[in-house]
Amino acid sequence: MFHWLKNIFSKKSEPILVFSEKAYKEIKSHLNTLDPESCFQLQVARDQNGKGRILVGFDKPAYNANIVSIRGINTVFVGKSKEILINAGVDWDDRGNVLIYPRIDLETQETPNPSIMAFNTNKILLSKESEIKYGAWERGEKVKMPMFIVNLFKYKFIQSVYLTENIIQIELKKSTHWKDHEEKIADIIIDYLETLPEPILLLRRD
Repeated sequence: MFHWLKNIFSKKSEPILVFSEKAYKEIKSHLNTLDPESCFQLQVARDQNGKGRILVGFDKPAYNANIVSIRGINTVFVGKSKEILINAGVDWDDRGNVLIYPRIDLETQETPNPSIMAFNTNKILLSKESEIKYGAWERGEKVKMPMFIVNLFKYKFIQSVYLTENIIQIELKKSTHWKDHEEKIADIIIDYLETLPEPILLLRRD
């Protein structure tokens, strides 16, 4: 029941970062005042509750840093921040602060099975380093689950969850209707994405 979804969405090419014109001009101008090797640097740090916050800086990159040129701005993503911040917006306020915001899109897609709804996002849910390309979990299954999936199953009306790089497919229990739960589940997914989570890494089950 899961696998029909693999090709239903055409894969979109998402920009790495979306600069406002003001941010683009100010960051370019600021970099021009620094050492020519300096880059725009982004890092996602986490508080004690696991919620992400974005650290911004301008500095020479580390020796082994992966430098990405975005509209001519040399950018370094520290750690896994590139996957986390894909399609994020960059702005510049009147006090000279760089503002980064996640720009979360979430679209719902009905399926041939009225019990199943697909939620398509512009964020990376499943790490590109995963050994398998999708995850599928059933309620009551005795396997280790990512915490996001565990939290979804706290809602008793959810029967199964299927996850790909940017799609979450959810099946409701019998006699449960989407009109009662669609908005709630969408809010749960958005709240999760707003924490700037690392994409889920799935390894093959032995």
